[in-house]
Amino acid sequence: MDKIDLGFAVNVEAPERCIILHPTNGEPIYDKDGQPMFVALFSHDSPRARDYNRETLNRRLARRNKSNLSAEELEAETVGLLVALVADWHLVNVTTREPITMPCNPANARTLFNEPALQWLREQVSEFVQERRNFLPKP
Repeated sequence: MDKIDLGFAVNVEAPERCIILHPTNGEPIYDKDGQPMFVALFSHDSPRARDYNRETLNRRLARRNKSNLSAEELEAETVGLLVALVADWHLVNVTTREPITMPCNPANARTLFNEPALQWLREQVSEFVQERRNFLPKP
């Protein structure tokens, strides 16, 4: 048997858009043309996530002192997973509503998610990927 088809499954093959909400009023952020700010992400159940998690676990298992993991290393792993799951984005300057033309690539995603002043954004993205219902078929 190749796969079990229950007729309702998490979409692990395509990203979904996480619409970014303003950190103070909770409203979606739009650019001047009315396009919402978003980060398109793959599911926590996707092959990308599974591959990243396996790499991380293998790296941990290869360490001499497996129990000695720093807070900085754990944070880097969390950011690394988000970087692995990002597929696309449309970023907007919240004040000017101008689109930000920063290419969506792993280096820029890591910079974005590591920026202390933008932890509100990282938190939204992290919560989105952990919520399975965001990747289930819409009724």
